[in-house]
Amino acid sequence: MAYDFGGGGSFSVAATSTSEDVVPAETRLNGLIKSSNKTIGTETYARVTIDNPGNVWPVNDTGAKMNDVYIEYEIPASGIDLTVNEISFDCCSSGGSYMAWSAYYSTNEDFSNPEPICEMKTAQKEVLCSNSAGGSKNSSDALGLPVENGKSLYIRVYPAYKDTKENAGRTFIISNVLVKGLIQ
Repeated sequence: MAYDFGGGGSFSVAATSTSEDVVPAETRLNGLIKSSNKTIGTETYARVTIDNPGNVWPVNDTGAKMNDVYIEYEIPASGIDLTVNEISFDCCSSGGSYMAWSAYYSTNEDFSNPEPICEMKTAQKEVLCSNSAGGSKNSSDALGLPVENGKSLYIRVYPAYKDTKENAGRTFIISNVLVKGLIQ
């Protein structure tokens, strides 16, 4: 993640998976593993898939969140207090059109009391969908979420494959993860 603490007291954290790196340094995969990169248009994106023998997504006819399968981003407030105003990212399905996901944030290390960012029950194959919570600092929908010195913001995205049968060869793409706010 790149921290930009330049002028005006604002900050921006960018965690992108469009580079050769599979995931940014402050990212953890739980129940997921890296898959091969995928080119969509002119961009190349990193993909993840479920981590089990054969990389088979289980039957999940509603696309319900699987609590033990997620990507987690941690944004630490080290030596400063932050106010997070916006969280955004793009994601999609690859290898099939039935990928679902839900995303949440929390300031608790154990991820208790998570707040929803978004939920997508079915996504088109290889069509990036924009997801966000909050808005700019002057916007009435800004989150205004305080993250105190020594604490962190945690973002979890839970992919799930929505189908009445098991599926292999299905991957999840997340890109352009961005957290914006102010230094206090």
